[in-house]
Amino acid sequence: MDAPLPSADLRDQLQATLSGSYTLERELGGGGMARVFVAEETALGRKVVIKVLPPETAAQVSHERFKREILLAARLQHPHIVPLHSAGESNGLPYFTMPFVEGESLRVRLARHGELPVSDAMRMLREIASALAYAHERGIVHRDIKPDNVLLSGGSAMVTDFGVAKALSASSTADGSGVTSLGVAIGTPAYMAPEQASADPAVDHRADIYAFGVLAYELLTGQPPFSGRTPQNLLAAHVTESPEAIGKRRASLPPALAALVMRCLEKRPADRPQSAADVVHALDEITTPSGGTTLPGTTPHGTVSNAVPMVAAGGVRRWRTALAAALVLVAGISAYTVWRANRGPELDARRVAVVPFVNLTGDSALSVVGRVAAEELARSIAQTDSADVVASTAVEAALGAAGNAATDAVQLVARATRASLVVLGSYSKVGDSLRVQASLVDARTGKVIRALDPTMGTVADPMTAIGALRERLLGSIVSGDVARQVVLGSVPPKYSAYLEYLAGWRMFVKDQRASRAFYERAIALDSTFIKPYRLLAAAYRNASLFDEAERVADKLEAQRQRLSSYDRLQLEQIRAQNHRVADEILPLVQQLYARSGDPLDAHLIGSWALQVLMPVVALKALQLSDSMMTASGWTGQARDVALAQHQLGDFRAELAALERGTRLVPAGAVEYRNTRLRAYAGLRDGAAALALADTLLRSESDPNQTGPSAAVLYTGAREFEAHGDTVTAGRLRSMVLD
Repeated sequence: MDAPLPSADLRDQLQATLSGSYTLERELGGGGMARVFVAEETALGRKVVIKVLPPETAAQVSHERFKREILLAARLQHPHIVPLHSAGESNGLPYFTMPFVEGESLRVRLARHGELPVSDAMRMLREIASALAYAHERGIVHRDIKPDNVLLSGGSAMVTDFGVAKALSASSTADGSGVTSLGVAIGTPAYMAPEQASADPAVDHRADIYAFGVLAYELLTGQPPFSGRTPQNLLAAHVTESPEAIGKRRASLPPALAALVMRCLEKRPADRPQSAADVVHALDEITTPSGGTTLPGTTPHGTVSNAVPMVAAGGVRRWRTALAAALVLVAGISAYTVWRANRGPELDARRVAVVPFVNLTGDSALSVVGRVAAEELARSIAQTDSADVVASTAVEAALGAAGNAATDAVQLVARATRASLVVLGSYSKVGDSLRVQASLVDARTGKVIRALDPTMGTVADPMTAIGALRERLLGSIVSGDVARQVVLGSVPPKYSAYLEYLAGWRMFVKDQRASRAFYERAIALDSTFIKPYRLLAAAYRNASLFDEAERVADKLEAQRQRLSSYDRLQLEQIRAQNHRVADEILPLVQQLYARSGDPLDAHLIGSWALQVLMPVVALKALQLSDSMMTASGWTGQARDVALAQHQLGDFRAELAALERGTRLVPAGAVEYRNTRLRAYAGLRDGAAALALADTLLRSESDPNQTGPSAAVLYTGAREFEAHGDTVTAGRLRSMVLD
């Protein structure tokens, strides 16, 4: 065999071969498997990394087989995987290319900081596990998971060199002098699973889970298990020794996280988590314990900027604080329904719920007064910062079809919202006047704590009576004279503004554009009324009218000094949404939800969780919001539930969600039908996809087939490619072109 080429000779040889396509800039250095160069791709003007097998390795592999394996790995398209671009050969030396990732490796981060904060480590571990789950589902095992192969860019972890170890192993020559006999590590001793270390030919994806466990151990303690040993002793230790319990090295770790890491480090593959998807779900469970989900509070919509691309494998935006926000989620995880045998709900002493007042006037035209009374009293309590008030939408969702006429209204509301104090009220006509009264009920016992003296006002303007009742209510339930005085010193919003706001909300779920006029009128009637601002900004934002949305925020900003802390949170959330500052939005909406428990906010946490690839969190949230969102006719509910099931890999459940949406929300039938291609791609059901595609094209009025159906088919083709079915993908594209 020829002597290895000196570094300069290899670089010159590579440049001569690749001239016209790439311009080499510098060598990054390489390990045993490859020499690494940074280059500029001439045609696209972008930086790439070119990895070249050294001569001693190249001599022992089948070049054609190596290239085939690399091209198989190049199909991986995932936000936390550095993709492979191409593969080729330079004068007998195989090479492959990938994007140049700005940032540093996890190895460098560990060398500089040692053990990482738990929140940072868990975020990175989830991102790495999601990459492994995606690759394993497609039959590709990494075999060399370690900090050196994890790049940190833009706050996200990206796994590199997927499929390279497999390519080397699979392409080694059959003459007995394969790659492993040359001492080239297919894996790294410090991170090798026992079955890898003992050269077991049956090594599978669970070796990656063991290496992941070693990596997690190092992120959380600063050192991998068995550190400080020679390579030979390391291999022996992985086979025969149990690592020291991670909890002993870092006692502050959450017990569930420590247990998960040690499970990954089990010697027997059967004793580890059986898939990387299981690891992802376990990490999600650590941050979102069973029993509920803390959800961000914001408007009930799926914004344009929040939309998740149909192709789940790529294009998903990543943010630095995705997991940090998920940890904030944990703080209120039990805020929803918890009944224990013979004990009733576990109630929150700070939480108050106001049930819409019962109309005893006999005049249906006055039915809206009950909702206005509940909204105003809840708004006033929230402004004092002395109690957490359940959102009216949450109360109405808890009451269900019976509404405020339910005989067990207190129990229903307490069960769903954990409110320890429930306000019940009614109103009746006395001549031309309106008489309003209310009672405070202890949800633990069902007993009336206090019956407030009735108040009187006019039928034409019930706010007089409601405002007087507000004073009596706050004096009964809000601690702190200063808090009460601040609220009582303000003037209640005008009744006419409330009517416009409520009409706008009813319109919002049907036609957001039409709802804007109602909110504008509500603000014009009473600029001190906060509620319309938030939904108006959302309606503009969803129409991509960001300047208009910012105008709404500016108008509210002018009143900052008179806003309560709760109102200021709403203002900050509007700003963050308008500016699309994702790492600010989640903490803000979390705090809003903690104050209201609004099921509309449950829907929004679902959509945010989907964007950061947290389908377990998303599905729990969407389940909490399902009954209310479905009843309102919101088409995005079934769409998001289906996407959550898709990200979880349960494609049949995805189809079931779309079918249910079609039954319950007919307005979304076309959208749900078109989305089925994504589920068929996951199931690799090409026949069903082609039949649906034919139906879509036949229904297209444009004889040239360039209408909406063509875009649906192209997107479906990308889905099938992402799931490895290039044949169906090609046929879908050809149906559009034929």
